[in-house]
Amino acid sequence: MREDIVGLHIGDHRITAAQLRMGHRNVPRLIRAGWVDRDPGHGNGGVTAAILELWRKFHFRTSTVAVAIRSRGLIIRHFSYPFLTDNQLASTLSLEAEESTQLPPAELCLDWHVNNRQSSSRGDEGAGRIEGVFVAAPKESVQAEINALVMARLFPVVADVQGMAVANAFLTLNGPIQEDGSVCLLHLQENEADMVVFFAESGVYPRTIYAPHGGWHASIQHLLECLEEGLHYVRFKLHKPGIKRFLVAGRANL
Repeated sequence: MREDIVGLHIGDHRITAAQLRMGHRNVPRLIRAGWVDRDPGHGNGGVTAAILELWRKFHFRTSTVAVAIRSRGLIIRHFSYPFLTDNQLASTLSLEAEESTQLPPAELCLDWHVNNRQSSSRGDEGAGRIEGVFVAAPKESVQAEINALVMARLFPVVADVQGMAVANAFLTLNGPIQEDGSVCLLHLQENEADMVVFFAESGVYPRTIYAPHGGWHASIQHLLECLEEGLHYVRFKLHKPGIKRFLVAGRANL
């Protein structure tokens, strides 16, 4: 029997877990969910203690988890190149990640999501384009987060980027965008927000916005300015369709 996987979100003040199971016609069904508060000043030791409390309090029976990486050293960048093979793309993104983070490839975790891959209809060498987003984070900070889970006797099988985790949840529940236009989802938390723009054929552009001081109730103008900047970037830099739906989820004191 296949073991269920629990999705785990580690926020600044709260840790949330949810267990889904695919039901009839592959529709996800919520089996169990819960959350506990945590003190951000207690570091990864506090994370481990809070996870143990969460598992005990809500009776999660699986140790297999998918977790969203939250490191502030993590970067998310859009890329668009003339058509590349898989090996060429990996090499190119490794160099770009090194330049963006000023860290050598051996000290980085790197991954990417391809939104669109168009080869030339004529088969010309080097024709066509490939476009998507890549993420890079210091390997040391990612390993520290994984270690906190291992100390709580959990087995992480998926380590996703927070914005992409939000995107994947939305696409699983709603399917790819079919309408003529883009959809923007804003997922709010106490001190940060994930903005994800979806466009046709499972295309995504994720962006994480951090509250500068004291949470969003003291920085609402900053949030609005970053949203406007992100939407302008998608519309005029990425040349994607205008936003037709704007969705807000999560929890924050505004």
